[in-house]
Amino acid sequence: YAQMSVADAVKKVAAKANPQYVLNVGDNFYVQGLEHSCNDPPDAVKGAGSGAFSSGWQQVYGPVANIPWLSVLGNHDYGGWRMDRGWPQQIGYSFINYNWVMPARYFNKKIQHKDFLAEYFMIDSNAYDAKNPGEEPDHNICSQHNYGGVGNCANNGGMPSIGACRDWFWQSHAKQQQWLEEKLAASKADWKVVVTHFPCGYDGDMYKMLKQKHGLDLLVTGHRHQQELWKIDTENDYIQGFLHT
Repeated sequence: YAQMSVADAVKKVAAKANPQYVLNVGDNFYVQGLEHSCNDPPDAVKGAGSGAFSSGWQQVYGPVANIPWLSVLGNHDYGGWRMDRGWPQQIGYSFINYNWVMPARYFNKKIQHKDFLAEYFMIDSNAYDAKNPGEEPDHNICSQHNYGGVGNCANNGGMPSIGACRDWFWQSHAKQQQWLEEKLAASKADWKVVVTHFPCGYDGDMYKMLKQKHGLDLLVTGHRHQQELWKIDTENDYIQGFLHT
């Protein structure tokens, strides 16, 4: 019901604003992701397999789903408490329905507006929910307690085992940080925007550095299940530190 209420609000705003696209910050199929194995072919969502996209996205958001959704993965897209759900199929669906824009776990996209160029840097920050297999079964993508019997996701370049799951995420996280800095440094866009699932407090120092060195303008995130509005004159140390860098 909550998603339907949010969708109704989105459709009302979209009817007035006429957006060109949507920035989608993950947890796209809550609570345990797509009902596929991570080892299934990425195009396994063809035909009847695309039902989750129809019932959970197109039917919910109606005409708003007929424009591009620039999308990233959230921790629940991997399975929430497991690593082996259908996250490769979310990527594969990008090549079936071009309004679902997620050609990889991380990518950049330039969009020319009438008066400015925006460049979006879509990254996967889910390493922050990837822990050792025996830790925190309720908040751990790599939990050995909850996985559904698939011991790896190697068919699609994913985790080679549950034991290697945490390192797989953090090695990818490091590669993405290097990639992101290089892309931001080379960007000529008027607006440089990072879109990811985990909010700024998880990588605060990195985002401050990217703002100082490369002009990062905006960070769009999800994960938190409540709205928070911060004024420019807030006493929060992180907000003030970012605003004054």
